Amino acid sequence: MRFGRLRLRTLLALLVLTTLIPLGLFAGLLIGRLWQQQRALVERQSVETARAISLAIDQEVASGRSALQVLAALDIFETLQPPWLNRLAQRLMMTQPGWYAIVLADPARRIVFDTAARTGEATRIGETDWIDAVVATHRPAVSNLFHDPVARGYFFMIAVPVMNESALRYVLAAQVRSSSLSDILRRQRAPPGGVVSLIDRAPRLMARTSNEAMYIGKPPSEKFRAASARMREGSYQGMLLEGVRSYSSISRSPITGWTVGVGLPMSSIDTPILRLMLELGLVAAVLLAAGIVSALILGRALVGALTSASSATRGLARGEVIEARHSRIFEAEELSHGLLEAAAILAMRQRERDQALAAEYAARLEAEALSRSKDEFVALMSHELRTPLNAIYGWVRLLRTGKLDPQRHEHALEVIERNTRAQTQLIEDLLDMSRIVTGKLRLEMRSVDLVTVLQSAVEGLRPAAVAREIEVVLDLQPCVGPVSGDPDRLRQIVLNLLTNSLKFTSKGGHVQVTLEPDGPSTAVIRVADNGGGITPELLPHIFERFRQGSSAPTRKHGGLGIGLALVRHLVEMHGGTVTAASEGDGKGATFTVRLPTSAPRPVYSGEGPNSVDGSTDVKESVETQALAGLQLLVLEDDPDAREMIATTLKHAGAQVTANASMQDALESLKTLTPDVVVSDIAMPDGTGYDFLRNMRSMPRLAGTPAIALTAYARSEDKVRALGEGFVAHIGKPVDPPALVRAVAAAAGRG
Repeated sequence: MRFGRLRLRTLLALLVLTTLIPLGLFAGLLIGRLWQQQRALVERQSVETARAISLAIDQEVASGRSALQVLAALDIFETLQPPWLNRLAQRLMMTQPGWYAIVLADPARRIVFDTAARTGEATRIGETDWIDAVVATHRPAVSNLFHDPVARGYFFMIAVPVMNESALRYVLAAQVRSSSLSDILRRQRAPPGGVVSLIDRAPRLMARTSNEAMYIGKPPSEKFRAASARMREGSYQGMLLEGVRSYSSISRSPITGWTVGVGLPMSSIDTPILRLMLELGLVAAVLLAAGIVSALILGRALVGALTSASSATRGLARGEVIEARHSRIFEAEELSHGLLEAAAILAMRQRERDQALAAEYAARLEAEALSRSKDEFVALMSHELRTPLNAIYGWVRLLRTGKLDPQRHEHALEVIERNTRAQTQLIEDLLDMSRIVTGKLRLEMRSVDLVTVLQSAVEGLRPAAVAREIEVVLDLQPCVGPVSGDPDRLRQIVLNLLTNSLKFTSKGGHVQVTLEPDGPSTAVIRVADNGGGITPELLPHIFERFRQGSSAPTRKHGGLGIGLALVRHLVEMHGGTVTAASEGDGKGATFTVRLPTSAPRPVYSGEGPNSVDGSTDVKESVETQALAGLQLLVLEDDPDAREMIATTLKHAGAQVTANASMQDALESLKTLTPDVVVSDIAMPDGTGYDFLRNMRSMPRLAGTPAIALTAYARSEDKVRALGEGFVAHIGKPVDPPALVRAVAAAAGRG
C-alpha cells in the first residue's frame, strides 16, 4: 500500500499515535498480566498460610495427646484409684488452660472417671465417635466439634488408649474448649482483611477469626464443601458466610482430618488493579493529545533544521568545505559536527569493538572456568554423599535378611550409625553455609566461658583421636575473660578446627589446643598440629568455600571444603578474626582465632540448624547360593563399604578376597585367578581404571570380567567405565541383591 507525499508535521503526529497507542495497549496487557500474577501469588500465599495454620493446630493437638499418653502410661490404671487419678488429672489440667475436663471411659462407653463429676453413659458428654475410634484402632483419636449443654459451650475430645499389655482397658480423653483453637487462629499471621476458619470432618465450623459466635457449630458454605471434597489442599473462588465473594484456600490435616480455610475478599485484591487501569487510561488520553499538539508545534522547527542538514550533506558529497551551521535544534547542529568527525569516530568505534571482543573472550573463559568448578563440586558432593550411603544401605539390606550373627548384627548397627552421623554432619555444614550466604544464620548471644567450650569440644573428639593414636594436649589459661557469643557456634568453631587437624595429622601425631589472653579485651584460641601442613599456593585460599588441596579421584581426605569456610564466617559473626599459618606441605599447620571479650554484639536473626532424616525400604533378599563356587576379588578403599560388599557376596555363596588398595589387589592377583572382579573407582593410590589396565596386562586375567562399583554415578561416569572395559557400572549406595545379580550375570549365571 503506497501513500502520497506527507508533511513532516503529519508524520510526527502519526508517529505519536503509532507510539502511544501500542504502548497503551501493552501497558493494559501488562497490568492484566500483573493482575493474574498477583492473584496467583495471593492464592499461593493463602495456601501456605492455611498449611501453616493447619500445622499449628496439629502441634496443639499433638501436645495434648502427648500429655494424655504420659498420664495413660502410669501404673495407676492397674488398680484404679479415683482420688489419686483426680489429683494427677487436676495437675495436668493446670498446664493445659484450654481443657475443660479429663474423662476416663471403658470400651462400653461408660464414664469411669470425670473431673467434671459426670457419670453414666459417655453420650452425656456429647458424640462418642472418639471412643469408637480408639476402641477400633487402639490408637489416639480426636473427635468432631460438639455442644455440651451442661458446660454451655462447644468442645472437642482428644483421646488416647490405656492398654494392659495388648488389650484395651480404658479410653482416656481430654474435653477441650473450641475457643482454644480460636486463640491459635488469631495468633497466626492471617492476611489483612482475611477470614480464617477451622472445619471438622462433619463438616462444622469449629473456630473462626470473624463472627465466630454467629457461625460456630454451623456447616460451611456449599463451595467450601465442594472444594474440600475435590482436593485436600488448594485454592478456589468462593463466597464467605457473610455473602462476600472471596479468593479462598484450604488445607486439610492428615492427622486430625480437620480443614483450615482462608478467605480473602475479592475487592481487596481486584479494586486496586481496576483503579490503576482507569488511571492509566486517563493518562494515556492526556498524553496522546499533548503529543499531537507538540508534534505540530515542533514540526516547523524540524523542517528548517532538516533543510539546513540536507544542504550540508550535499556540500560534503561535492567535497566542499563545510562550515558549522547553527541551529536551535541541538541534534541538527550535532549532525553538522558529526559529519566532520565521522572518520575519527569510526576509528574510535573500531578500537572499542576490539576491546569489547577481548572482554567478551575473557568473560567466556571465566564462565567456562566457573562451569567446570560447578561440575567438579557437584561430582565431589555426589561422591561424599554416596560413599556413606553405600555402607548404610548395604548393611540395612543385610540386616533385613536376618542371617547375621549377633556380633555382626551389632557391628552393622555401629556402621550405620557412624555413617549416618557423617552424612548428617555433611548436610548440616551445607545448610549452615547456605544460611550464612543468605544471611539467615542465628546467633543466640550470651556470656560464654571459653575454657568450658574448649574442654567440651576436645572431649567430644577425643575417642577419634585415641583411635588414631593422636595426642591432643590442652593448654588453657584460666585468666581469659568470658566472651559474648553463641556457645553452640563457638563449640562448632573449635570442633571444625580440631576435626581438620585430626584429619590431616598422621597416626602418632600431635595436636595442641591453647587458650590465652592477648591484652585486656582479646581471647586467643590456637589449634596447632604436626600433620600434613598447607602448601603456599593453597594457604591464601584456605578459608574459601569449597576450596581443597585436591578434588581428584585419588585424593586421600574426604570432605566438601566448607568446614574452614564455616569457621571464618562464624568467627567474623562473633566480631573476631581467624588466620592460618604453615611452613609448607608436611610441616603442620596452626589456626589462630581472636575473639573480643568486650560487650555483646547484635544477635543475627534467621533460621537455626536443621536436622536430616531418612529411611530405606528393603523388599528383596540375597539368594543364598546364587554365587556358589565363584572366586571373587573386591577392591574398595572404604572399610565399611568393603566389609558390606564382601559379606553380601559371601552370603550368596562366593569365596571373596577383599583388598583396601590397588597395590594390595594387584599383589593378590599374583596367586589368585578370580571369576569376577568388583572394583571401586576413586581410591587414594590410583583409580579403578588404573587397576583394570594393570589387570588386563596379565595374560591369564585379560578376559576376567570386572564390575565398577563407585559413588561417581553420573551418566558420563558410566560411559567412561564401560569404555574402559568394565562389563557393568553400579552406583553407590549399592543394592545387595542387585550386586549379586550383576556378579552372577558377569560370571555367566544369569
